[in-house]
Amino acid sequence: MTKKLTVSLSLTPPLLQPVVSATALKALNTKRGIPEAGNMEHCKNPWKDDCKNENIKLYIEINGEKLPICQQCWNKIADQEYEW
Repeated sequence: MTKKLTVSLSLTPPLLQPVVSATALKALNTKRGIPEAGNMEHCKNPWKDDCKNENIKLYIEINGEKLPICQQCWNKIADQEYEW
């Protein structure tokens, strides 16, 4: 006897129910360094304090602090021999 197996494929993800409150999510995002909606983070290049570019390429960690670095600053940092 052969059993017939029916498979359903959906290309849309199922709706997820929130598992944490908005306040808890905000605290978690703050801890992770994720900015609030509407508050774009800007470059915090420690060698160029005046950069306010929001085109974040990557993060570097200096003294335990994660710092967002923009594309332009990263290009300059990568060409230098900075130590951190």
